[in-house]
Amino acid sequence: MGVTATEPRPKGAVASSDIPDANDGHDRSLRSRLRCVSRFAVGLQSSFVLRFVPIVLALLTAGCGSRLAWYPPPEQRPSLSLPSSLPLGYFVTMSDPNAGAYIVGGFRDKSEGAWRWAHDHPVLQFYVPRAPRLRFLMDLTFPDQTFAQTGPVELTIRLNGQEFDRVRFAQPGSQEYTKETPWEWLHPDAVNTVALEPDKTAVGPDGERLGFVLTRAGFVE
Repeated sequence: MGVTATEPRPKGAVASSDIPDANDGHDRSLRSRLRCVSRFAVGLQSSFVLRFVPIVLALLTAGCGSRLAWYPPPEQRPSLSLPSSLPLGYFVTMSDPNAGAYIVGGFRDKSEGAWRWAHDHPVLQFYVPRAPRLRFLMDLTFPDQTFAQTGPVELTIRLNGQEFDRVRFAQPGSQEYTKETPWEWLHPDAVNTVALEPDKTAVGPDGERLGFVLTRAGFVE
C-alpha cells in the first residue's frame, strides 16, 4: 500500500488555507455597514412617524371638524331685542299670526300663508329700538299676472311721512330691498310708520286694487 508523501513546508512559509480571503472580509464589512444603515433607517422612520403623527391627526381632526361644523348660511334676520310685553316689534313676517298688528292700512285683511297682498296705499308700523345704525329691509313680489297689466312699477317709500326712497321694479318676480335709514328720521323707542306706495296697481277679478305681494319687512342692524 503506497503512501503519498507530503512535501515538507519550508520554515516561515504560510499555507494558502491560512491566508484570509479578501472577499470574505469585504462581505463581513458590508454586512456590518448594512446593519448600521438598517438600524439608522428604523430609528429615522420611528422619529419621523412620532414627529408627524400628531400633525396628521390634527389635520384629520380639523378636516372632520370642518365638515361637522358646516351649516348653510343663515337667513338674514334682525338681531335687536325688545321687551316681550310690547305689542309691536321692529320686524314682521306676513306668516306671523300677529301680522295684522303691524298693518295701518292698505293691505288685505288676512295673509295667504307666508304673504299678503298690498293695495295702492299700504302702510306699516313698527316699534323701533334705539340703535346706532339701522336698515329698512323688505321682501316683496310682483306676480306675472298683475305685472302684465302694470308693467314696471315705481315704489315710493315714506318713513314717518318723509320720502325716504323711490325704487323702480322693472321685472316681475321676487325682489329684496334694503337701505340704511337716516337716524334723524326715526323715533327711537317709539312707533314708526312706513308707507309703500306703488305708482300703478292692477285690477283683480272683483275690482280689488293689487299692488304687490309682501312677505316680510322691518328694520335690521
